[in-house]
Amino acid sequence: MILEHLVPGWISAGESGFILAPFSKTWEKLVLDFIHDRPHKNIFRRRFTFHPERFKIYQDWGQRIPSGFTMQRMDEKLVGLIGGMPTWFSPQEFLNRGIDYCLLEGEKLASVCTSVFATRSGIEIDVHTEEAYQRRGFATLTAAALIDECLRGGRLPNWECFWDNDASSALANRLGFDMVEDYPVYYFE
Repeated sequence: MILEHLVPGWISAGESGFILAPFSKTWEKLVLDFIHDRPHKNIFRRRFTFHPERFKIYQDWGQRIPSGFTMQRMDEKLVGLIGGMPTWFSPQEFLNRGIDYCLLEGEKLASVCTSVFATRSGIEIDVHTEEAYQRRGFATLTAAALIDECLRGGRLPNWECFWDNDASSALANRLGFDMVEDYPVYYFE
Protein backbone atom coordinates (compact mmCIF):
# COMPACT_ATOMS: atom_id res chain seq x y z
CA MET A 1 0.00 0.00 0.00
CA ILE A 2 2.80 2.46 0.81
CA LEU A 3 4.57 2.01 -2.53
CA GLU A 4 1.39 1.59 -4.60
CA HIS A 5 -0.75 4.42 -3.18
CA LEU A 6 0.94 6.79 -0.75
CA VAL A 7 4.33 7.31 -2.40
CA PRO A 8 2.86 8.14 -5.87
CA GLY A 9 0.42 10.57 -4.22
CA TRP A 10 3.19 12.27 -2.29
CA ILE A 11 5.38 12.51 -5.38
CA SER A 12 2.54 14.02 -7.45
CA ALA A 13 2.09 16.65 -4.69
CA GLY A 14 5.77 17.59 -5.00
CA GLU A 15 7.17 15.65 -2.04
CA SER A 16 10.52 13.91 -2.42
CA GLY A 17 11.11 12.66 1.11
CA PHE A 18 9.03 10.37 3.26
CA ILE A 19 8.82 9.92 7.02
CA LEU A 20 7.77 6.64 8.58
CA ALA A 21 6.86 6.76 12.27
CA PRO A 22 6.63 3.41 14.06
CA PHE A 23 4.24 3.42 17.00
CA SER A 24 5.54 0.29 18.67
CA LYS A 25 8.56 -2.02 18.60
CA THR A 26 6.65 -4.34 16.25
CA TRP A 27 5.99 -1.48 13.82
CA GLU A 28 9.59 -0.31 14.16
CA LYS A 29 10.79 -3.70 12.95
CA LEU A 30 8.38 -3.54 9.98
CA VAL A 31 9.56 -0.02 9.10
CA LEU A 32 13.22 -1.04 9.30
CA ASP A 33 12.50 -4.09 7.13
CA PHE A 34 10.77 -1.82 4.59
CA ILE A 35 13.61 0.73 4.38
CA HIS A 36 16.57 -1.61 5.00
CA ASP A 37 17.97 -1.23 1.48
CA ARG A 38 17.07 2.47 1.11
CA PRO A 39 19.35 5.20 2.44
CA HIS A 40 17.58 6.76 5.41
CA LYS A 41 18.11 8.99 8.42
CA ASN A 42 16.94 8.50 11.97
CA ILE A 43 15.40 11.82 13.09
CA PHE A 44 12.96 12.81 15.83
CA ARG A 45 9.42 14.09 16.16
CA ARG A 46 8.16 15.99 19.20
CA ARG A 47 4.82 15.03 20.71
CA PHE A 48 2.54 17.36 22.69
CA THR A 49 -0.55 17.02 24.90
CA PHE A 50 -3.44 19.47 24.72
CA HIS A 51 -4.96 21.37 27.65
CA PRO A 52 -8.34 22.84 26.56
CA GLU A 53 -8.54 25.18 29.56
CA ARG A 54 -5.40 26.99 28.34
CA PHE A 55 -6.84 27.35 24.84
CA LYS A 56 -9.91 29.28 26.03
CA ILE A 57 -8.17 32.63 25.55
CA TYR A 58 -8.17 31.98 21.77
CA GLN A 59 -11.85 31.07 21.36
CA ASP A 60 -12.44 34.67 20.22
CA TRP A 61 -10.12 34.13 17.22
CA GLY A 62 -12.78 35.45 14.82
CA GLN A 63 -12.64 38.88 16.46
CA ARG A 64 -8.85 39.00 16.05
CA ILE A 65 -8.81 38.83 12.24
CA PRO A 66 -7.23 42.06 10.95
CA SER A 67 -9.02 44.38 8.56
CA GLY A 68 -8.55 43.32 4.93
CA PHE A 69 -8.27 39.62 5.82
CA THR A 70 -10.83 36.81 5.89
CA MET A 71 -10.78 33.34 7.43
CA GLN A 72 -12.24 30.70 5.16
CA ARG A 73 -12.85 26.96 5.35
CA MET A 74 -10.95 25.02 2.73
CA ASP A 75 -12.78 24.39 -0.57
CA GLU A 76 -11.73 22.86 -3.90
CA LYS A 77 -10.32 26.16 -5.18
CA LEU A 78 -8.16 26.62 -2.08
CA VAL A 79 -6.95 23.01 -2.19
CA GLY A 80 -5.75 23.80 -5.72
CA LEU A 81 -3.96 26.93 -4.48
CA ILE A 82 -2.07 25.08 -1.77
CA GLY A 83 -1.09 22.32 -4.20
CA GLY A 84 -2.97 19.30 -2.88
CA MET A 85 -2.79 17.29 0.29
CA PRO A 86 -0.24 14.47 0.06
CA THR A 87 -1.39 12.59 3.19
CA TRP A 88 -4.92 12.09 1.81
CA PHE A 89 -6.02 9.70 -0.94
CA SER A 90 -7.88 12.48 -2.76
CA PRO A 91 -8.76 16.17 -2.41
CA GLN A 92 -12.40 15.17 -1.92
CA GLU A 93 -11.54 12.86 0.99
CA PHE A 94 -9.54 15.73 2.49
CA LEU A 95 -12.49 18.11 2.15
CA ASN A 96 -14.99 15.57 3.53
CA ARG A 97 -13.04 14.36 6.57
CA GLY A 98 -10.63 17.12 7.54
CA ILE A 99 -10.93 20.45 9.31
CA ASP A 100 -9.06 23.14 7.46
CA TYR A 101 -8.81 26.94 7.49
CA CYS A 102 -7.10 29.58 5.37
CA LEU A 103 -6.43 33.19 6.26
CA LEU A 104 -6.58 35.24 3.09
CA GLU A 105 -5.74 38.79 2.18
CA GLY A 106 -8.04 39.23 -0.78
CA GLU A 107 -7.23 36.19 -2.93
CA LYS A 108 -3.73 35.68 -1.49
CA LEU A 109 -3.07 32.91 1.01
CA ALA A 110 -1.46 34.30 4.16
CA SER A 111 -1.69 31.28 6.46
CA VAL A 112 -3.10 27.77 6.19
CA CYS A 113 -3.95 25.32 8.96
CA THR A 114 -4.88 21.85 7.76
CA SER A 115 -5.58 18.43 9.16
CA VAL A 116 -2.80 16.14 8.04
CA PHE A 117 -4.70 13.13 9.37
CA ALA A 118 -8.17 12.78 10.83
CA THR A 119 -10.15 10.23 12.76
CA ARG A 120 -13.60 10.44 14.30
CA SER A 121 -11.99 11.49 17.57
CA GLY A 122 -8.92 13.51 16.55
CA ILE A 123 -7.12 15.75 14.09
CA GLU A 124 -3.37 16.05 13.39
CA ILE A 125 -2.58 19.75 12.83
CA ASP A 126 -0.27 21.33 10.26
CA VAL A 127 0.25 25.09 9.97
CA HIS A 128 2.03 27.06 7.27
CA THR A 129 2.32 30.83 6.95
CA GLU A 130 3.72 32.43 3.81
CA GLU A 131 7.02 34.20 4.46
CA ALA A 132 5.66 37.70 3.72
CA TYR A 133 3.01 37.19 6.44
CA GLN A 134 5.13 35.63 9.18
CA ARG A 135 5.57 37.11 12.67
CA ARG A 136 2.12 38.72 12.61
CA GLY A 137 0.18 36.10 14.61
CA PHE A 138 -1.49 34.55 11.57
CA ALA A 139 -0.43 30.96 12.35
CA THR A 140 -2.02 31.43 15.79
CA LEU A 141 -5.28 32.64 14.20
CA THR A 142 -5.60 29.83 11.66
CA ALA A 143 -4.63 27.15 14.19
CA ALA A 144 -7.10 28.62 16.71
CA ALA A 145 -9.89 28.39 14.12
CA LEU A 146 -9.10 24.72 13.49
CA ILE A 147 -8.72 23.85 17.19
CA ASP A 148 -11.97 25.64 18.06
CA GLU A 149 -13.84 23.60 15.47
CA CYS A 150 -12.19 20.41 16.73
CA LEU A 151 -13.44 21.09 20.23
CA ARG A 152 -16.95 22.05 19.10
CA GLY A 153 -17.12 18.79 17.12
CA GLY A 154 -15.81 16.62 19.96
CA ARG A 155 -12.46 15.91 18.32
CA LEU A 156 -9.10 16.21 20.06
CA PRO A 157 -6.46 18.34 18.32
CA ASN A 158 -3.04 16.72 18.09
CA TRP A 159 0.24 18.62 17.66
CA GLU A 160 3.58 17.19 16.63
CA CYS A 161 6.62 18.72 14.98
CA PHE A 162 10.25 17.98 14.33
CA TRP A 163 12.46 18.16 17.41
CA ASP A 164 14.33 21.18 16.04
CA ASN A 165 11.30 23.29 15.03
CA ASP A 166 11.39 25.91 17.77
CA ALA A 167 8.73 28.11 16.12
CA SER A 168 6.22 25.23 16.00
CA SER A 169 6.99 24.23 19.59
CA ALA A 170 6.44 27.83 20.76
CA LEU A 171 3.16 28.09 18.81
CA ALA A 172 1.94 24.80 20.28
CA ASN A 173 2.70 26.03 23.78
CA ARG A 174 0.91 29.33 23.14
CA LEU A 175 -2.22 27.43 21.99
CA GLY A 176 -2.40 25.18 25.05
CA PHE A 177 -0.11 22.26 24.25
CA ASP A 178 2.74 20.96 26.42
CA MET A 179 5.69 18.98 25.11
CA VAL A 180 5.64 15.33 26.15
CA GLU A 181 8.58 13.64 24.44
CA ASP A 182 10.64 13.26 21.30
CA TYR A 183 10.47 9.92 19.51
CA PRO A 184 12.47 8.46 16.60
CA VAL A 185 11.16 8.39 13.02
CA TYR A 186 12.80 7.35 9.78
CA TYR A 187 13.28 9.64 6.78
CA PHE A 188 14.09 8.41 3.29
CA GLU A 189 13.93 9.74 -0.28
